[in-house]
Amino acid sequence: MHLITDVKFYNELIKGRWTKEIYNDYDRINKKLIEKYNIEIPKEVQEYVSFKRGKLHVFTENEIYEFIEEMGKIHLTI
Repeated sequence: MHLITDVKFYNELIKGRWTKEIYNDYDRINKKLIEKYNIEIPKEVQEYVSFKRGKLHVFTENEIYEFIEEMGKIHLTI
């Protein structure tokens, strides 16, 4: 699932818009995603999760929410 998510994210959602600014966008959206989806960050990785304030540059908040909803509809069969 992780690989499918990466392919769809980079090749569809942000295709042609990728810049290094994406890393700041991840930090800017982290808190909103954690709160919206009630995510608990494991203690072992908490020090690696960053939070920043500011405007998103590579994707919008709505694009991310729609992407998450789309990915949630994918059913994998083994």
